[in-house]
Amino acid sequence: MSYDKVIIIGNITRQPEYKQTPSGVGVCEFGIAVNKKRKGEDKACFLDIVSFNKTAEFVQKYFQKGSEILIEGEHDYETWDDKDTGKKRSKIKIIANQVNFVGKKVDNQQQVTDDRAPTKRFEDFPPLEQREDDN
Repeated sequence: MSYDKVIIIGNITRQPEYKQTPSGVGVCEFGIAVNKKRKGEDKACFLDIVSFNKTAEFVQKYFQKGSEILIEGEHDYETWDDKDTGKKRSKIKIIANQVNFVGKKVDNQQQVTDDRAPTKRFEDFPPLEQREDDN
């Protein structure tokens, strides 16, 4: 049995590029940077992302370079022969099956607004026996 699921949050590093294949499949490619701390130092991991069909259209319409994005997807291992050296090359891409907004919203005039709803904590909900029935 195998299982391949990736969940990452990062910032888009290059403007999403949307194309359609000759058969009409929408494809959107972009890169993200995922920031993390290692031994007290900030490090960035740069990843290539590809999305298809409705997800590709959504990314192209609502995200841009610098946007923070949450991606749920899977790994894709790509190999090719280098044209200059003839050596085998490879890289891992992330196929984005679902994407979502994270952080602050940027409107068309580049004004930053925070449209997140207040976060509810576990303590904000009453115990099950104290909740009213929906009936």
